[in-house]
Amino acid sequence: MQSLHILRRSFQAFRRIGAVPVYRLRTAYPCVQLLNYSGSPATTVSSPDELSSQARILVTLKSIKEDLNTIEASDEDKSEKQNARAHFICEQLQKLLKSNREDKISANGIHAKQVQQLFRSIKSDANHLSAQNVIECVAAYVQLSLAVCCNNEAERNDCLNLEEYCKFEVQVKDNLDSTSLQHLVMLYNTFFECRLRHPQTVIFYACEKLLRERVPKVTQLDELISLCELVNDSDQKQLWESVENRVSLFSDKMSIQQLTSCLHSLVNRKSPSKASRQLHSKLISQVLEHEAPSLQVRHLSFITWTMKKVGVPDAGVLQKLCEKIMQTKSRRNNDKSGNDTLKLCYLLSNLDRFQWAQKDVFDLVVARLLNLHSAQLVDPVRLVLINAANLNIRLAESQQLIKRHITSKKKVKDVYERVHLLWAFSVMGKQGMVSKEIEDLFNPNLLKSVEEDKPLKVLKLLKNLRDIAMTVDKPLGSLTFLCELKRLEKQRKSSNFENGVYHIIENNLPEGSYCKNVITPAGHKIDIELYVNDRGEAVAMKDQTTGIHRIALKTRGYFTMSKPNNLPLGWVMMENRNLVKEGYTLLEIPHYEWLKHSTSETRLVFINERIKEAVQSKTQTDTSRKRVF
Repeated sequence: MQSLHILRRSFQAFRRIGAVPVYRLRTAYPCVQLLNYSGSPATTVSSPDELSSQARILVTLKSIKEDLNTIEASDEDKSEKQNARAHFICEQLQKLLKSNREDKISANGIHAKQVQQLFRSIKSDANHLSAQNVIECVAAYVQLSLAVCCNNEAERNDCLNLEEYCKFEVQVKDNLDSTSLQHLVMLYNTFFECRLRHPQTVIFYACEKLLRERVPKVTQLDELISLCELVNDSDQKQLWESVENRVSLFSDKMSIQQLTSCLHSLVNRKSPSKASRQLHSKLISQVLEHEAPSLQVRHLSFITWTMKKVGVPDAGVLQKLCEKIMQTKSRRNNDKSGNDTLKLCYLLSNLDRFQWAQKDVFDLVVARLLNLHSAQLVDPVRLVLINAANLNIRLAESQQLIKRHITSKKKVKDVYERVHLLWAFSVMGKQGMVSKEIEDLFNPNLLKSVEEDKPLKVLKLLKNLRDIAMTVDKPLGSLTFLCELKRLEKQRKSSNFENGVYHIIENNLPEGSYCKNVITPAGHKIDIELYVNDRGEAVAMKDQTTGIHRIALKTRGYFTMSKPNNLPLGWVMMENRNLVKEGYTLLEIPHYEWLKHSTSETRLVFINERIKEAVQSKTQTDTSRKRVF
């Protein structure tokens, strides 16, 4: 058994590094897994989850052959055995669907003929099985077939035209009127992908018709939760609006588990309408109306994840959430393991764009962190400090927390975590803490240690590192990573917001008075650089060489400001300070102000007004500085 274990681990290593050809892995690795499988397939209803798809096929076929296949015509419990076999195969189809994507990457995925072979193994007429069993088998088979044959239309047709399957499909179609609402939703979602293919289109639109008739009459809470799982179909707005109306009508009768279940399904839908957002806010408020012990930290974490995903800007909801979080202080003060404190840290990270009405929540988490052992601090401290820095919150005991973190025996060895922490210190004005920790940070080997990472991850690291250097006034010429930072910034695409502003400027300002996507010496990317005189009028650089203001125009979208007060996040304020240090006059165009102007003419007037305001502000600042000196 030990040798089999070593062989199995070896195949896993070879599979990861690609040292063994795909066809050999597909043939040998499942056999190793099967030999190493300690359970008895003949008596075990379900296979272990760690089996690959190919190994699961082998175990399933062996189970059917040795145990589930022995059904005699004279058996008194023949119908029961047939249903048990169909249910077992349905379960295996569902498990194969979950592991299909990963197994395709690891060369252990299954192919269409194996899916067909499994369905044939049911070996029972659809009339001899329960209606629920037939529907679940059809749904599992169709979903797995569509996933396995996603890039092969011929194989997909072969699967959906399988003779044994077609008999099940006819049985489903003939009994749709008596099908439960939950199974109608299952069939609707299953056939959504192939709704334009006959005969599946018949079942799909028949399900849709029945749902339209039944949804306005639904009163059972479990049925309402099932309806929330309907697939996102923009063509069926009327059906979905009907579902939302029923959920809104009966939401006050739901338990906290039912509310969170509905909310989880609702927020995952694409392009929510205004009514949908109102329903999100209502369900969130109803969850927060519950009291302990039913309302737990995990529910609060889910609410914060929901608010981050849908962007709930309601200040009342934020205030209520703050109050619920503060109540955890009296419920679990003896959190020696740190589990609840860690949950609160991740909870705050989900609300990194929401400005809290009170900073007591952050102070509560800091106080709990200081009660933990220093070895537990690394990840929670990083989350709390970075989020507090982004929201410009001054923590009551931040200095003590930072000192304990730096002197912890568990040092921050990961370069990303260390740079992100130092960046948080920089935003919070802890220049002294930053200066002590950067002696060995700016070295030529830094890029080599991260060069194989994802570009976006490296870009964020280098931007934070640049911000740290400018905070301590480190000479730009000594920063060897700036060339790589500039290269990555040039590759970053402009947003639709940036392109819209540039289109107005391009069509109305004189040529040579603007430049798009400028990379500064410090590696900042400026959306549009404008050249204007002291009166705020755009001038071409070649026509005037003195008395020119270089304006850095930055568009500020939704994700650059905290909610609901539209205050700039910490990284935005850091970028603004750095641009001013580089000699630019800053001009910000917030998204909420831009959207107030719908025509090109009004937007041009708005831009010109903001340019003049920026120049006047810069002139007044310069004048006041001269008076001081």
